[in-house]
Amino acid sequence: MVDRAPICILGSVIAALSAYRQQLFYLPQVCVNIIVLIVGKLMANTLPNKVVRMPYTNWSFSLNPGPFNLKEHVVTTILAGTEGASAGLDIISMSKIFYHKDIPLLPAMLLVLSVQFLGYGFAGMFMKLLVDSPYMWWPSTLVDVSFYRALHEPEKRAKGKLSRYQFFLIVIIVIFTYSIVPVYLFPSITALSFVCWIWKDSITAQQIGSGFHGLGIGSLR
Repeated sequence: MVDRAPICILGSVIAALSAYRQQLFYLPQVCVNIIVLIVGKLMANTLPNKVVRMPYTNWSFSLNPGPFNLKEHVVTTILAGTEGASAGLDIISMSKIFYHKDIPLLPAMLLVLSVQFLGYGFAGMFMKLLVDSPYMWWPSTLVDVSFYRALHEPEKRAKGKLSRYQFFLIVIIVIFTYSIVPVYLFPSITALSFVCWIWKDSITAQQIGSGFHGLGIGSLR
């Protein structure tokens, strides 16, 4: 619980702020999994084993209940994956921008929560068909199962062969090295235009040289 709340709050804030920008900040699920694993292991090794009691109640919890395990990893990743800009924020923004009406804080919060919990409500209604049924299996989850097992389950490596964890590290390094240039650097270069640099205060030059909203003349692409 201690590590889940900050990750969910931070992810929701970043997603909500970046939703209004042209360059969206997107964190893939694999990155979230790795970040959660690192943070979970770090907190399990550093937090004290102290019991915190809630005042005026019988509730209590430990700051460090034990080693970071597979179940905590999965739950934290699911909660972190639910972060994102809610569709309710679009309603609030459009009401303010286009209709010049401010929605009060409490109705706005209830609107956002209602929109967010709508999906969980449908999931609960169709749980017997989509979740509990043994005939309803999701192929995409098989990849996640192998991923979590490779990170948490102990495995004896055969002589001369790679373990699943070692294979995962090699693949992730190769994919990162291969993707950093065409996926990240090249799209960034398209935004550079010497026409816009020279005449940075000219609207006409921006319309001619901009690689995003102009003709792209002079852009490095």
